[in-house]
Amino acid sequence: MPTSKNFDRLLKLMKERNEDGFKQMLRSLSPSQRLDVLKEQGDQKITLLKYAAARGFTEIIKVVITLLPESELYNILAIQDDNGNTLLSVAACYGSTDIVKLIANAVPTAVLYSLIRIQNKIGDTPLRRGLVEEKTETAKYILECLPASDMSKVISIPNNKGHTVLSRVAQFGLMDVLKLCVDIIPPAQLFSKVLVADDDGDTAIHCAAYGNQSEAAVYLLDKLTKNQVKEILEIRNKEGYTPIEYAKSEDHNDFATTANDYLNNRKIFLKGFAATLEANSIKKLTWPITDEDIVEKYLNESDVKTDIINLPLRSSTQPNTEDMYNCKEKYYQMTSPIRGRCLIINNRDFEVPSTPDQVKLDKRKGSDVDVANIVNVFTQLSFICEVHTNLTNRPDSLGFFTEDSPSGAGATVNDIKQKSDPFPGDHLSTDDLFLLKASFLSE
Repeated sequence: MPTSKNFDRLLKLMKERNEDGFKQMLRSLSPSQRLDVLKEQGDQKITLLKYAAARGFTEIIKVVITLLPESELYNILAIQDDNGNTLLSVAACYGSTDIVKLIANAVPTAVLYSLIRIQNKIGDTPLRRGLVEEKTETAKYILECLPASDMSKVISIPNNKGHTVLSRVAQFGLMDVLKLCVDIIPPAQLFSKVLVADDDGDTAIHCAAYGNQSEAAVYLLDKLTKNQVKEILEIRNKEGYTPIEYAKSEDHNDFATTANDYLNNRKIFLKGFAATLEANSIKKLTWPITDEDIVEKYLNESDVKTDIINLPLRSSTQPNTEDMYNCKEKYYQMTSPIRGRCLIINNRDFEVPSTPDQVKLDKRKGSDVDVANIVNVFTQLSFICEVHTNLTNRPDSLGFFTEDSPSGAGATVNDIKQKSDPFPGDHLSTDDLFLLKASFLSE
């Protein structure tokens, strides 16, 4: 189908890399002419915007989005070429994160959700297209563009061969993207997502086996319960292989050994998480037992999966978050070198009732692991943490009172500060204080 003179002139200016000329001509057109030319499709049904995205002309796309009425944005951005690719898909394919940002910031969340869900002729969404082309930074940005509840659905969209985002990142060991996906997917749904099989019957763990990506497989398995791990490692694909057998058939013996060891003894990997905690200075705290003992003890007490989180905190890329951070008049600042103090009270063990009317409380199994997670997160957020275990309601429980007043009678504020300030130093030099109590609700 022949194109208009306006389309041909604008395309010529773009091919000559004359961005200023393109923008000047586009602005000179009437709104209706501008809309018509942006809807036109040249060879292979490619629009002017897609030519611009393929060549990295971010400023051209910025001007176009600015000039378009909001009511027409979706209609223009959703146009698909011969291969079914939209502007967002082309930008993801070329790793043009700036163009993806322009689109994400120009449309409402509901419209963006619709755009991110559009699949091309082989069934790939823009997110999966970016991953196929190894544009991981762009893919990571797309993952953070939507609320987790919406993005979790996008992650699960299969292409024409049943391949999902999760299977792709597992097969190629894209750990940063995999961790983002796992953070986004609700924990209760993760097992069902990992179970999804493609047309060959391969689950995400089969895909990791095919790619010899034992780290990716272990990361996924460690988010599941022991019974779920056993079940998923016994699933056979259409060739009749379990993930471990599939790895062996591809001579990926390292994967097979690692997965088999994990199936038989999950503790060795959880001890690895405890070692990570030690590297992050969690050992500076006065624990009732060592981190490694916490993990082993909890595993012996419960069949429920246990995670000590090594959370790689990252800066937000969302413009509204940056605006909040810089607006000192409206939002509380968190900018001091030591963000604040975090006092954690962990009541794990409880005394035997002394009277019949008192309720007997069981030991809170796994409580130390919960506290380890809390400390790990707050330490990464630059808080000073202090943990106290099994405190009572007696006034000297935190050690605040002097020997002359063991019951607290007659103790002054100065007495308390001189005896034991859990957070010594200038409190005004920090931004925040957290007091967290881990206990039974009735206690």
